Amino acid sequence: MENSSTTQIVKTAVIMIGVIVAISLLLSPTDKFLRVKAVEICSTTSRFEETIPPVVSAEDPTVTTGNVKRVSYPVQDIFQKCLKAAGY
Repeated sequence: MENSSTTQIVKTAVIMIGVIVAISLLLSPTDKFLRVKAVEICSTTSRFEETIPPVVSAEDPTVTTGNVKRVSYPVQDIFQKCLKAAGY
């Protein structure tokens, strides 16, 4: 009688371990996707953008050289805080 009970407990434990491993394998791609999205969102929100106007000629103010330029700088500390807030 005791042997049957021990066998049942072992079978239940093996099934539970199998279920836990299966659930973790199924949720792993979801976690990776969420981590990639967090990095993507944090990288776009933690940038400083600056618009550099064209250069105006000193001799003739109506003449400009160059185009309007947009420069984007990453802000590392804001990026790190964003990732920490996202849980990564």
